[in-house]
Amino acid sequence: MYTPRHFAMTDEHVRSLLATAETAQLVTAHETGPVATLLPLTWRPDAAGEGLGSLVFHVTRVNPVWK
Repeated sequence: MYTPRHFAMTDEHVRSLLATAETAQLVTAHETGPVATLLPLTWRPDAAGEGLGSLVFHVTRVNPVWK
């Protein structure tokens, strides 16, 4: 994806941002329009240090997003 230079982030900056993130908004489309769901998250750094790692979210099964 093209990112203009003034919006570009270094990998180190991205890792720093992800390390402090605790929640995120998941936006999904529904018949009535978009719905934003606040989800807790955990960042798992790449063990080899080569990539940015993974984001792990938690969604309860009673939440319609689970389906």
